Amino acid sequence: MVVDQHCHDSSCILGENEKKSSSKLAKLYQGIANGEYSSDEEAAVQIYGNELVGSSYRKLKFTLREKLVNALFNLDLKSTEHNDYQKAYYECHKQWAAVKLLLGKNANTAAISLALKVFKQAERFEFTAMALDIASALRLHYGIREGDLGKFAFYSERYDHHSNIHFLEGKAEKLYLDSVIAEVTSKEEKLSASPLMEEAFNQVSTLLREGDSYRLNLYAALVHLSYFIAKKDYAAAKKICKEHIDYFLNKNYEAHVPLQILFYQQLIFSFNLKQFSERRELTQICKQYLSEGTYNWFKYQEVLLQMALYEGDYASAFDIHYHTTKHPRFLLLPENVTEVWAVIRAHLYFLAISQTVEFNPKRFSIKSFRAKKFSNETVLYSKDKRGLNITIQIIQFLILLVENKRAEAIDQVEALEQYAYRHLRKEEYLRSRIFIRMLLSIPLSGFDLTEIKLKNELNWQKLNSTASSNSAQLSEIEIIPYEHIWEILCKTFHAKLSERSNSTSCSHA
Repeated sequence: MVVDQHCHDSSCILGENEKKSSSKLAKLYQGIANGEYSSDEEAAVQIYGNELVGSSYRKLKFTLREKLVNALFNLDLKSTEHNDYQKAYYECHKQWAAVKLLLGKNANTAAISLALKVFKQAERFEFTAMALDIASALRLHYGIREGDLGKFAFYSERYDHHSNIHFLEGKAEKLYLDSVIAEVTSKEEKLSASPLMEEAFNQVSTLLREGDSYRLNLYAALVHLSYFIAKKDYAAAKKICKEHIDYFLNKNYEAHVPLQILFYQQLIFSFNLKQFSERRELTQICKQYLSEGTYNWFKYQEVLLQMALYEGDYASAFDIHYHTTKHPRFLLLPENVTEVWAVIRAHLYFLAISQTVEFNPKRFSIKSFRAKKFSNETVLYSKDKRGLNITIQIIQFLILLVENKRAEAIDQVEALEQYAYRHLRKEEYLRSRIFIRMLLSIPLSGFDLTEIKLKNELNWQKLNSTASSNSAQLSEIEIIPYEHIWEILCKTFHAKLSERSNSTSCSHA
């Protein structure tokens, strides 16, 4: 909770009379803050002993909401965890609200004195909408109340300037929304670059030549990156991403949000360009702009772990997984994020049972993994027949193979074959089709390593020849590269073959 991060004593939120843990208001507040309630019904049972959400509970919830809103104005915004931009944002909005209240009470002298102070800050930190609003109030004051022509002309000019910037920012925002809204609202695969996106790219580039501001450049960056991502031109995307990063780094304040977004995108581009070693440098950069336990921190961790897997640094992958999933706020993540981590955990389990890497059993328990539990943890993505669902289908089959559950693997052959035929016929799923074909050959070859390798010579060549294809972003489907998985499988079957040979030799002796 926002206020809970800055109020260590509940009395600053609830008041002295309600801070005792025995009060119903305190129980509701603490239960929500600690993630104990997932619904109003659960909260009602804990507080009133009845799951019926009646008028008493609704009144209690309304009272808490009012106290939380009021507490926002009493937050300590001078703490070191806020950068200069964030402090200015909160303080300016708070003071501008005070100015409006003073103007409403006709306390013009006090209001204008405070407005002048806020205006300087709004211009320095490029709060365009606020600067426009304040310039309007100041030109009105100096034009009508004081009749000061010099100051009237000055604030009229500042009004026109911010009005133009505000207009450009609005256009850039609309261009970005128009170019991505179809993808956001569609459950289908990622959109390819369209004439609309290309037009948005050209228009937003023109807007940058007409004005300059924080929000204008932020939306321009988002449009530029969306265009190159849709084209799957990650080299061009990374180049223009660096240009936007340099722009925001050169601000006279810390542009926290844009840099957080852009460095994350740079991480994704490095991943898709297979520049996995860059994760070490980017890990250090991430620490500068991310607070541990935030949503964006978890997303960074997700990509860093996958880059470690692609680099073959499995020990780091296990460490990142442990550090991330044990964080107290992990359980508060939305379902679509926790399901990705469930899929990652299944891949780490595959690495563990195939004896590919040494790991700390206190940090990763093999015994805690259950196939049925995994299915229950990936309900959302299992409904979609593409994207991450491809990974879910493959990892389940891989686990059957490594656990030597031959009968179950044979039973799954036809279903996996039909799945690939029905849902993976597009060119962008070529690698997945080839790899599934290779996996299906294992039970069809009687689990004989020599026969498996013989049947897959051509498939192996095809898989390697498509390795550099950007048909689909790596992070969306291949948690571990298919080539690496296949090599692990071959080593696993070779080890099992050796064990059987040794066992046979011992029995003959």
